[in-house]
Amino acid sequence: MDSKDYTVVFDAASKSLACDLLTSLWVNKIELHPAIVAHRVKKEDIAIYYSPGSGSSEEWVRLEEYDIEKDGETGALVVYFHTAVETRYLKVSSIWDDRDVDNQSVFAFATFTNTVSDLFRVWTLSTSHTESYEYDAVGNRVSLNSDGP
Repeated sequence: MDSKDYTVVFDAASKSLACDLLTSLWVNKIELHPAIVAHRVKKEDIAIYYSPGSGSSEEWVRLEEYDIEKDGETGALVVYFHTAVETRYLKVSSIWDDRDVDNQSVFAFATFTNTVSDLFRVWTLSTSHTESYEYDAVGNRVSLNSDGP
């Protein structure tokens, strides 16, 4: 099985989702997409962290100022940062940790699941963008070359 097709259960066993952006970028928004619309996860149930350095545990900084909106059609949680942060690593942690009488994690109550490739999306701000155009003999633009979105 390809790792991107692996199903992740977010709202059980105090799970955390982490993302390595491979380089330091300015992040201003993240989205969490469950497979089903109805789920129990709210703003109070999660904590968001970023690490501008190596991602080691002593470098995680808790993001304090953000707003969350739930998309009524998809169930997605859209997290808007009040201020963009420059980071390479992001982590979203859930407080949900249902236990049975033997103190074992119970996954039966989980409602926020999806495949790795669909669950976590990160929005970044571009710091530069270059475009160049090619024109035909009468001055009509015939192509666009762009180094980014």
